[in-house]
Amino acid sequence: MKSNFISGFLNGLSGLEIGGGSGPCDYELDVINVNHPECSVWDAEQLKYSPVVRKVDIVADATEIPVPDTSYDFVFSSHVLEHLPNPIKAIKEQYRISKKYVCMVVPQRDAVDGHREITTLEETIDRYNNNNTVTNLLGHLSVWNWSDMWKIIQWGNENNLWKFKLRGVLNPDDARKDGWIIVLEVIK
Repeated sequence: MKSNFISGFLNGLSGLEIGGGSGPCDYELDVINVNHPECSVWDAEQLKYSPVVRKVDIVADATEIPVPDTSYDFVFSSHVLEHLPNPIKAIKEQYRISKKYVCMVVPQRDAVDGHREITTLEETIDRYNNNNTVTNLLGHLSVWNWSDMWKIIQWGNENNLWKFKLRGVLNPDDARKDGWIIVLEVIK
């Protein structure tokens, strides 16, 4: 499943995909796949969309990936951030690793979690400050629309956790059509 929007930014670059060994979509990017040690629970889901389960290259938590700083042109994730207890820490890790772009596909609230309240900036900051570590691989810990995610990105910019420039947003995404895409340029 290819996204022309994502390809427009990431084609010709090499990157790291967080959750790439468990997600149902292969975005046809040049990536090394990183996945949580317990993510084999998604193998059956992958087989619904692809004839093979994608290989995991690095087994690690999304907030502590054992690679050097600025070691990849981009970091990509699709339908991952909402499962993490500490999304700010995960975004900070993506910033540390990426030279050029961080690209995230996040589920649309109404497509997946329409009955749930939006996760507030305050709650997300609280999880970061308290170093929340309880992961929910099968369910969503957070629900955002893209403007709420942008508030998180701006907060991180203002608090010197990272420095991003917004390069693009596509809502809905052009692959699964149940999420939105945010592409951030890394400023170092």
